[in-house]
Amino acid sequence: MERDGEKRMVAYRRPDARPLRISDASTLEVLVRRPGDRTISAGAEDLQQRESSIVEWIRARAEDERGGRSWFLSVESPTDGAFSGIAGLQRIDPVRSSAELLLLVSLDEPQLLEVLDRILKTAFYHFGLHRVEMRVPLQEDRKADLPGWTREGVLRGASPIDDGFRDVALLSMLREEFDGYGIAFVPFARGYVHVSGDRNAVDAVGFLRLDQPVEQGALLSAAFLQGLCDRNGMLFSVESKKSLGKVKLPAEVQRAARQIEEYIAGERTAFEIATRPNGSLFQQKVWGTLSRIPFGTTLTYEQVALRMSDQDAETARRLTRAVGSACSANPLAIVVPCHRVIGKDNKLVGFSGGLDVKEWLLEHEMFGVR
Repeated sequence: MERDGEKRMVAYRRPDARPLRISDASTLEVLVRRPGDRTISAGAEDLQQRESSIVEWIRARAEDERGGRSWFLSVESPTDGAFSGIAGLQRIDPVRSSAELLLLVSLDEPQLLEVLDRILKTAFYHFGLHRVEMRVPLQEDRKADLPGWTREGVLRGASPIDDGFRDVALLSMLREEFDGYGIAFVPFARGYVHVSGDRNAVDAVGFLRLDQPVEQGALLSAAFLQGLCDRNGMLFSVESKKSLGKVKLPAEVQRAARQIEEYIAGERTAFEIATRPNGSLFQQKVWGTLSRIPFGTTLTYEQVALRMSDQDAETARRLTRAVGSACSANPLAIVVPCHRVIGKDNKLVGFSGGLDVKEWLLEHEMFGVR
């Protein structure tokens, strides 16, 4: 930030800060703010404690007017937690919808690919970019090509080294080619079910309603790319949606989308999907209880609480409100069937997709409504 004309680095960290992990980029940041709202970020108080030279490198990037906007994160070794370097995006250009990926890390290929997935997810789903490119120095003892990337050519003498210059391979990836993370959309009577996740698990299932615009962010970006809505987030009807070409999706997301299609078609009553819901221990316990409610049946919030408290009525009474809150926070609609939980007077209450969607889901399960 600026104070009396002087640039200052500001470190933000949570009170319970721990050693950095890849996922910390959004919560642990070192920011350098410049006039014109230029921001460089990197996830780490570690950068200050262990690698002051890295902090100076980031500061130099902030002062380079040609660098544009940048985003960096600190990477630690998965084996011993040691600082392994930094990686991120530089020259983020919203006009060209592109950025350059910078990788200054020492990791084995599996860990390297995990870091790349984290950065590309940020590029395509946070910044909404269309293209990311990377320059990889050509060395005899190291391959330059990476899975999923396209080599566009070789830039001669583009990388300085101690005794001169060396060639680099120019690699690129377009958003629709990235399958490390993705969002699938499944049409149903009230709009679309969206399914998001990475190569290993599904982390969110929810609803887009035809009568409501898609909120800004990753969902809007993905829905527009797949021809489901206009730039303002207004959804097209299923019959009139545009086709903008196929988008690569992680295998587990494709699998989940197929199973939800089968559920909507009346061909499936249970799911076999790897999931990774993010929630507290209590929320996880509630969601586990919901997952055991049989297809086509309902429980009240009090009955769910009773199941969680070994039929202790007094404990269940105290838990009921918290059970309702956990149902509202369920990130895996349909898969974790919170729609099967109703009020004690058998009324439909509290559903993130809307009560009409909850009603449709129950009628679909009980009476075969399509």
